[in-house]
Amino acid sequence: FSNEAQQFIKKLKVPFPFKDYFEATRHDETTRFTVDIDYDPSEDEEVLVLSSHTGGTEGSPEIEIKREYYPKSKRINLDSFYLPLHLQDKGYAKDKIKKALPIYEKMGIKKLTLQANMDVGGYTWARVGFSATPKEFNRVKEAIKKRNKFSPRDLDSFWGRIKDINELSRIVFTRDEMLKNFKSRSIESLEKEFKENRALSSDGKFKVGKYLLLGEFWSGEMELKGRNYEDFKKYINEG
Repeated sequence: FSNEAQQFIKKLKVPFPFKDYFEATRHDETTRFTVDIDYDPSEDEEVLVLSSHTGGTEGSPEIEIKREYYPKSKRINLDSFYLPLHLQDKGYAKDKIKKALPIYEKMGIKKLTLQANMDVGGYTWARVGFSATPKEFNRVKEAIKKRNKFSPRDLDSFWGRIKDINELSRIVFTRDEMLKNFKSRSIESLEKEFKENRALSSDGKFKVGKYLLLGEFWSGEMELKGRNYEDFKKYINEG
């Protein structure tokens, strides 16, 4: 392990020396941590890989988190964060991230990166402030068109006005706006699909951004400074 990797491990309170893994008990749950060193040739950089597995069995953990630390570029890649359905929407993920952010700041981490996918991730990460490069956003828009959730002419009616993936995630239409922008579909079929995808609000508004981004796969990033990051911290600290 390099000096940078060792310092990172110490900040995470990993005991030295250790073999391939160590165990720690927190909140009456046993969490198994696995630490490894990898090399990313595209970045020409050593990567420290930290995985944690909580609950369930060793071969099938209930909660699984994998993070990759790039000490040279001061970047954390949130490789995966798996929560079973019965633990989603209960604040568990928020709590984990809330506890990690102060550590990242003290370490001088400059950027968080991730692959937004896994069911709701394509929408959620955009909604909380992770951004995509213009090239990546154009790729996502083309992917959405190919899935044919709507006809291309329906999407083209407002596609040009959207600047980035964050703006797309926030699009909400009234019933009248849906009728105006999506003429190829009946409002009844739209209501049914949006309701099935939890994209129809209690007041009857259509969460178009959420519906389009659900299940999408894209590369996201966030610098640990600026408005997006401050908004992200506010979201994480909400009750």
